[in-house]
Amino acid sequence: MKNILIAMLAMGFSGAAMADGFVCQSLNGTYNVKVYNHVTPSRGTRTGAIMVISDNRIQSGRKTVATFEAEKTLVSGQGAKYEANVDLRYSGSNRAGENVFGTKLGELDVIKLAIAYNYSQPVPAGQELDAQIVAIKRTGAKSKLQMVCTRYLKN
Repeated sequence: MKNILIAMLAMGFSGAAMADGFVCQSLNGTYNVKVYNHVTPSRGTRTGAIMVISDNRIQSGRKTVATFEAEKTLVSGQGAKYEANVDLRYSGSNRAGENVFGTKLGELDVIKLAIAYNYSQPVPAGQELDAQIVAIKRTGAKSKLQMVCTRYLKN
């Protein structure tokens, strides 16, 4: 009976993936961007589940400026390229007056994060990678910010 229980538990966990993603910081240390991928194979474990943007200049407790969730269709990603759609109707991204990447959050349409990473050539957790954020305003104007990201892998 004990062996059957162990086998059932092993089968139950075999389809689950471990959490992974990237933790990024702007070169000047002002902004942090964290992106985590789905852990459910049916949703694709290399697709974005959430993007969190924070500003280190803001007082503790309010540093998180915006969160974009795939469940709300606000973030998508394939591989190490992620795209967040700024939609002020959602509580995670409705702080329109906050400064983000040189502009107000309410003026942004899309935030794109491209990380110099390829899943076919994995790197260990904590490995630093170059990245770039492109913030696209509703007017079409773009601003770019260089980032450095570290690979996040849950043990």
